[in-house]
Amino acid sequence: MKPFANLHCRISTASLTLLRCRKVASLKGARGVLVALSAAGLLSPGALAHSWYPHRCCNDMDCFPAESTHRDGHGNLVLSRGRIVVRIPRSFPIEASPDGKVHFCVWDSGWGYEARCVFLPADS
Repeated sequence: MKPFANLHCRISTASLTLLRCRKVASLKGARGVLVALSAAGLLSPGALAHSWYPHRCCNDMDCFPAESTHRDGHGNLVLSRGRIVVRIPRSFPIEASPDGKVHFCVWDSGWGYEARCVFLPADS
């Protein structure tokens, strides 16, 4: 029997941070696939970052590093990644980023994306 015969994985091209595997034959096999994809450069650092996002913030697909960060005219922090843009008011609880980069987690409220968690470098 082939070790990965029952393993089907997909990387989301929208965020480049999602690896989904279903019907994994064994945990050891799944780790092997992650190592192989990482070594081949097919996994972005954001995909591996999901290991540290708190479960209350992330459902393994809605947290990622920000591509752009700036303040708007009202002092809100504006974070974006691709077509996802969120405005973070000054009163929003900010958490420390373990890798020193800006990350955010979102949920779709029906009116657009809303921030669930924001991680900034400690010196921000």
